[in-house]
Amino acid sequence: MIATTPRSAWKLMPVLLLALTILATALPGLVPAPATAQTPSYVRIKNKWQNTYLYQASNQVRYGTPAASDTSAHWVLEAYAGSTRIK
Repeated sequence: MIATTPRSAWKLMPVLLLALTILATALPGLVPAPATAQTPSYVRIKNKWQNTYLYQASNQVRYGTPAASDTSAHWVLEAYAGSTRIK
């Protein structure tokens, strides 16, 4: 048996359509914008006491005097869980 809708339910239709319209217009503001790609900012980490720089060689971190253009001495500082991560 098919249930029939009473006439009072049809009176709610404009209210429901209005609510859906408001929701549809507010929805784009609730969806976060896609993340934009940022180019990382590289730094060189200097040991002031010995006047040397942190660099990576053979999967080990070392101090030395690599050239400023040497990418093994370029690091990215990243905020993570309340601290700073060096990559």
